[in-house]
Amino acid sequence: MDVLRTKIPNSFLIGNSEHIFLVGCILVSFGILLVTVGGSWDITNHLLSKPDTFFSPPHALMYLGVTISLAGVIVSFLSWRLLQNFRNLYFFPLKNSLIGIALLSGAGPFDYIWHSNFGLDGLLSPPHLTLIAGMFFCAIGGMIGISRFLKINHVKNYRRYLLILAIMPVWLSGSGIISSLSLPFSNTDYFQFNPDPTFAFITAALGFPFLIAMSA
Repeated sequence: MDVLRTKIPNSFLIGNSEHIFLVGCILVSFGILLVTVGGSWDITNHLLSKPDTFFSPPHALMYLGVTISLAGVIVSFLSWRLLQNFRNLYFFPLKNSLIGIALLSGAGPFDYIWHSNFGLDGLLSPPHLTLIAGMFFCAIGGMIGISRFLKINHVKNYRRYLLILAIMPVWLSGSGIISSLSLPFSNTDYFQFNPDPTFAFITAALGFPFLIAMSA
């Protein structure tokens, strides 16, 4: 093994580790994109007051996205350990992804217990807050990881497509947080979680401009 290491330049090992880290970030972002699609589908079912259980197609799509994001975080972490010169630069996005995936992984069992006991839940139920917080942390981690890779390596080919993939989950998950904190769709038979109208107005009025500025 030592002989092989002497024959392979460190720059080659680092370069490959960076590319693998990028793949992990892409998987994280793509997985969160699927979660947001499944979440929007789930919200539509809530608005239509359709029977809601944990084992529903929107939830299946959401947790498929969580699984893909989990795979991306694992790939990112393993490749980050091989980095030498850029560990500090990539640690912040990795940390965000680790926090996010921990929240997402916990949201699944939490959501199952909640549905088993209370049936239909609102936008601001504790499992949903855990889920959207995890989505946002993962999306931020994926976006920063992708953008830093592009900046460090001066990538031009496919740059715009990777940036679009990186920004979309941030925008969608951030919009989900703002919408959940400002829309009156959180009252159920068991809990009344609808936000105060004044708080909801301030959140929407300030949240969306901030999100647009951050995404730009």
